[in-house]
Amino acid sequence: MIFLGLVNTLIRELGVLGGEPLDTVAGQTGEAQRIIGLVSDADWYIQNAWDDWKFHWATVEHVATVGSQSILLPHEIGAFPRMRRIIRDSLVLRPRSNNAQFPMFSDWHKFRRAWAYSQAVTSSDYPSEWSQKPDGSLLMSHKAATAYAYLYEYQRYADRLVNDEDVSIIPYNEGDEYDYPRIVIVRAKLAWAEIEDAPEIVASAVAEYRDLMQSLEADHLPGREQHQMSRADQVMTMQRP
Repeated sequence: MIFLGLVNTLIRELGVLGGEPLDTVAGQTGEAQRIIGLVSDADWYIQNAWDDWKFHWATVEHVATVGSQSILLPHEIGAFPRMRRIIRDSLVLRPRSNNAQFPMFSDWHKFRRAWAYSQAVTSSDYPSEWSQKPDGSLLMSHKAATAYAYLYEYQRYADRLVNDEDVSIIPYNEGDEYDYPRIVIVRAKLAWAEIEDAPEIVASAVAEYRDLMQSLEADHLPGREQHQMSRADQVMTMQRP
């Protein structure tokens, strides 16, 4: 569901603004602006509840710069979401080829002594190690001798819902009773009810939010399993190790 659709669903369910849908989220003021902000904040909050949501997984595929040790970050390439955390065992050089290579990731304090500062950096198409500097940049043990392809995986930062057609990256679960973007509406409804001191709405929203969040965590966090008994509070989720 697009951002405007989430906003209008919340308006309808709360009965605010006469229950009439907005034509756009742009340029709104007053109560309409507040509702828009609550929906955007709810989506942002859920995306940031965990830093290893499976739907935050992303990949970068690019080409090495000859003579450079650097591996470009997603935002440096421009076509990828910003990186929150690198997946350390994910780098592959010349992916999907017969001579694909998986250099070993080294912590920076080890890498800098072995490669960064202790010897002259040479060129090679088969660097043995890579690391992440304290400033977040990525570095290979050798300069690239040729423009070989590389690929790595990372966890992305959350995106803000801003424009009418923006779509949350919280995934739909097609064919299941749980509609995960629904959790954004429920979280926004809960925030509105707390501000407006509406305990009956708080009570119903808390129950639905808990149910949806437990299911979302079970399906989209690594190491979780779900044993679903009912749509109410009987969702049993094994704890992550």
